[in-house]
Amino acid sequence: MSLCTTCARRKLSCDQLKPRCSPCRRSHLKCAYEPSSHAVFEFRDETERIRTHSRRRGKRKSTPRQPSGTEMSPQTQTTFSMAETDAPDSFEPSSLAMLDAAAMPWMDGIFDSYPDQQWDLSPDSTILYNGTAQTWLPQTDSPGQISADFNVGSLSSSSPQTVSDRVLAQHYTQNLASKYSSKGQTWNNHTYFFNRFNSSHSFVISALYAWTAAHLHCNGTLGSETSALEHYEKSLAALGDQLDIHLGVGSAERELSQTWPQLITRDDDLDAVSVTLYFLAWTDLLLSRRAYLKHMLSLEACLLGSRDHGDQSQSVYGRMAVWFCFLDARAALFSQGDDRIIQCLGNDLGLMFAVDRSYNFLQQEYTLLYPNEERRWDEAHRPLYVATCRLVALLGMISRAQSCTTDNSQETNTQASLSDIEQDLATISEEKAAENKVLSIYLTANALFHAVHIYASRVYRPTDAAYADTPHAEDIIGITRRFYNKLKRPRTEAPPTKIWPIPLIMAAIEAKDPIYRDWALQLIKDCSQAGKHYVNACAFVEKVHAVEEGTGCRANLSQIAQDMGDNFVI
Repeated sequence: MSLCTTCARRKLSCDQLKPRCSPCRRSHLKCAYEPSSHAVFEFRDETERIRTHSRRRGKRKSTPRQPSGTEMSPQTQTTFSMAETDAPDSFEPSSLAMLDAAAMPWMDGIFDSYPDQQWDLSPDSTILYNGTAQTWLPQTDSPGQISADFNVGSLSSSSPQTVSDRVLAQHYTQNLASKYSSKGQTWNNHTYFFNRFNSSHSFVISALYAWTAAHLHCNGTLGSETSALEHYEKSLAALGDQLDIHLGVGSAERELSQTWPQLITRDDDLDAVSVTLYFLAWTDLLLSRRAYLKHMLSLEACLLGSRDHGDQSQSVYGRMAVWFCFLDARAALFSQGDDRIIQCLGNDLGLMFAVDRSYNFLQQEYTLLYPNEERRWDEAHRPLYVATCRLVALLGMISRAQSCTTDNSQETNTQASLSDIEQDLATISEEKAAENKVLSIYLTANALFHAVHIYASRVYRPTDAAYADTPHAEDIIGITRRFYNKLKRPRTEAPPTKIWPIPLIMAAIEAKDPIYRDWALQLIKDCSQAGKHYVNACAFVEKVHAVEEGTGCRANLSQIAQDMGDNFVI
């Protein structure tokens, strides 16, 4: 049987399914076959036969052997009942042999990435079964569409609403502390925060618990935001009780008058307040609470503006100011806010200075115990982290230019900074990064480099043809694939660095080939349990696709972001 005409024209492998082959179905393209002069083969649907065969095999495997005359225990009866119930809808791996992954780029590695899930591959429905959670997740016909009833955290109706502090402490120290750091669990900043402030500043621990509970809600473990919001308010209340600093949204006049930073007289309290504001702001990002996030960003900008940053830049306070720039750039993206924190630090060059000054605070704190291996890792990680922070600052600067009248000098300055960063990144090879165990930040920095290129092009040259920077989008997709393949991460796990999914968003809106666009969008959707900002990103990309496919021109990203509503933040 010959290829379909569309796959033949696009020079793709065709699986020859009818009435629509897989590449055409995924790309939303018309599928047609040329009439053949050879024998005509009948297309026969074998789905039901495979399903029946798998059901029988599943029952045979799940039937326990019991000695004659022996009564089964209640536990054995339960196990037998569950196996018998689950068997009819399960597929044996052998039934997947008919799929040609090479003919479908979006399926690359997908079965290896979901080891606990079973797949119904019938032509009329795509259903994903999570064997661990025992839930069915309906998938839409288009990889980039989110079904109307899709909601982060709603995967299990029996999820608890709250959780104890002991559970939050365990999840934070054992899981999140190492997940959001390229370093090991022992020598990273998150572990340091918990150990340092656990007995002295209760409001810091409450902020860490709020952030942890928000993660548990987004991944479906907790059924509501209640626990996260309770610890959020508890942190602010404890801050008021301990330092007489009241930073709730209702106390806007006092905090904006820049009087509250004067109440902080000790460096230890300054560090504690900085950590608290950061994790409360990150909680707001996870829960997509844009107004609260902007409030926390304004508090940090007020704190930075009230004192000389250079004098404190070697402390935790200085390091948290650098971390805040990541949230500041995200909140300002597509002209959704200002980048006051990035401006306070002096844009990309000032941020580079701040990183250099605050980078070794953990070494200085643990100078007697800090391992030499960690010191070598820090030295390899440092230039890549500096490059990433400079790119984050450029995102904020470009967003600032989008909200005002731009001239050629702004674009020239941005391109000069990008060229400088490109030269720095070129001095480090991917092989060397892997050898030094800094491959994650290396790939992230390179993906972000191409994302900033796309964003600058979209802002400074909005009248260019659609998909004008496709090569940068394709580079991002290639880097992301290497990220998951080389670091052996499942596709449902978002990259732990603080700037994703921004590179994927830029790739999804700029790639010309619909297969690449759908691949990037599907990956964002797969990572939706990382936070509600990932769901926002999916909806945003879909709206951009709809506008640009209808007009053939570049969409106004700022207008689309504004139309997304008051809680839109990515």
